[in-house]
Amino acid sequence: MLTVTQQGDVIFVEFSAGSSVDVAMEQKLYRMRKRLFDQQGQTKQKVLYFGEIDDLNMSAAKFSCSELYAEITEAKVLVVASNINFTRAKLTVGLHKPNFPVYITDSISEGLTWLGEESWMQDTILENETTQHGPE
Repeated sequence: MLTVTQQGDVIFVEFSAGSSVDVAMEQKLYRMRKRLFDQQGQTKQKVLYFGEIDDLNMSAAKFSCSELYAEITEAKVLVVASNINFTRAKLTVGLHKPNFPVYITDSISEGLTWLGEESWMQDTILENETTQHGPE
């Protein structure tokens, strides 16, 4: 299950527990976000992804970092709940190098704080060095 909502200037993407993300789901997510993008005067989105993904298809991961997403994404936060998901997120972002900044954390509130700051404009890939999922 996939839910896309907006609060203020942030788009929230929630994956239900046990989600398996394949290309079809990633394309559906893109269409949902693109519709919001078009409805809001094509303003790039600050987006926060959270939930429990059990499986992420590598083609879907590549699509999530594509130029199509770069056209609609100002900045993206990935909230991860485990060390394995932190590692997966970091590898995916590092491998596919999206043309928008990505912050990886275990805290929704920290992600929202980061989206509200302007410091991310200079960074392409960030990770929370203090999170329990960050490097030691």
